[in-house]
Amino acid sequence: MDQISTDIRFPTDRARVRSLSWEVAEFSIYQDTLVSTGALRLWMAGHALCSWTNAWAVAHRTGDQGAEDAAAEVIRSAPAWPAITDTDPEMSNDSPFSWLPDLEKAIADEDTHAARRALFGNQSCMPGLAPELGMGRPL
Repeated sequence: MDQISTDIRFPTDRARVRSLSWEVAEFSIYQDTLVSTGALRLWMAGHALCSWTNAWAVAHRTGDQGAEDAAAEVIRSAPAWPAITDTDPEMSNDSPFSWLPDLEKAIADEDTHAARRALFGNQSCMPGLAPELGMGRPL
């Protein structure tokens, strides 16, 4: 899993390891389950976006404009990530990433509450990836 997701950027190594650990633990409870590499990459991309949104929210709260801009740029670049486009090139309404435009708008509007709403319920933010947004404990 680490090898197939090396091109997916996370704001910290800790967030990346947490995401990988979550997926390994999730699939280790199921026997005889096959999952495509595309699906795993798609899920890891969602975890990365959750982590980047948390980094953006921390930077926004603390007034670190450089970190806020850097995180926002990564989030804005997500629609072109191969981990997303290889599986979901058109990001249509039934897309696993149909929430991404709402997240991008929240970032542009500097609205942390809207960012949380965009991420909530789409299974990208597992525990520990977005505590700044009230979505789980810190890593």
